[in-house]
Amino acid sequence: MLVKSSITSILLIFTSCGFDPNRPVVVHEAFAPYVDRFEKEIGVSADGIDMGFGDLEKDYVGVCSISWKERSITIDRAFWERSDESEKEELIYHELGHCAMGLEHDEALRPISNCPKSIMYPEMLGGCYPLFINDYKEELRSKRN
Repeated sequence: MLVKSSITSILLIFTSCGFDPNRPVVVHEAFAPYVDRFEKEIGVSADGIDMGFGDLEKDYVGVCSISWKERSITIDRAFWERSDESEKEELIYHELGHCAMGLEHDEALRPISNCPKSIMYPEMLGGCYPLFINDYKEELRSKRN
């Protein structure tokens, strides 16, 4: 009887605390082109992820937050406004790697260039992103569920 009631309790928790597909999702219009491109190029949906601007701690330019009820990405407005197109794409793809794909940071570096091997490196890639853009996108495609 204990096993049966435990299973029932677990089922209630998962069904009552899961993502709500009817909850309205808000994506700031500045991010829409990058989200669309991510979905087309990587083949992963960003449905259900709120995205907006916010004030972040000093060293952060983007944050993915995941709870039982929602997933959201917050981007630092000051960083966004001074970034070029490549940096904006890199940041959105990185944060969607967390929020849409469940990926964690990867600190491995390439041997000769000393550029990160992964778009999931915990810092902005700088000049490495344009150099290895195809590798970084292929990495994300290879990690689709």
